[in-house]
Amino acid sequence: MGDNIFQGTSRFAQRDYYIGQSKLEVKGDNFFVRGYYTRNDAGNSYDLARTGFALNEASTPYGTWLIDYFVESYFNDGTLEAARNYADRNRLQPRTNAFNEEFNNITSTLVTEGGSKIYDKSSYSHLDGNYNFKSLLNKWADAQIGVSYRTYNPDSKGTIFNDAEEEISVEEYGFYSQI
Repeated sequence: MGDNIFQGTSRFAQRDYYIGQSKLEVKGDNFFVRGYYTRNDAGNSYDLARTGFALNEASTPYGTWLIDYFVESYFNDGTLEAARNYADRNRLQPRTNAFNEEFNNITSTLVTEGGSKIYDKSSYSHLDGNYNFKSLLNKWADAQIGVSYRTYNPDSKGTIFNDAEEEISVEEYGFYSQI
């Protein structure tokens, strides 16, 4: 569990996220069987860039802000500072109730629904086993067989993976032998 800032295609605030990894293994003199399970939970994570953009849009849509800025600076003979102050007159101020309410609304609404919340409850499972026949072959050869199976289950509701409309599931398996 933790909090973190993650840089990817954007910058993400990972809040209250969880990654759990478990392993179960049975071993003998000639064999092993192992199973792994990994689960993610994005918790209250959100995209910082989308959050900033949405906060600006909530106070004054960008097109309106530009018009206000240019009208004040060029047509009313205002200074650049006066134009900026005029265009920013409706901007939400940090640590105010209005700002906090809008911030919470944006960061609790999924990216796919116009907010900045990242949803991730993905998991994968892995199982592998190996048997060594050396003791049965009077030690004249070292012969082994093995198997591996893994399944990936991305679950992001479309906020990370392309799984908004259709579930994604990937399975991999393999067999090997060695003498």
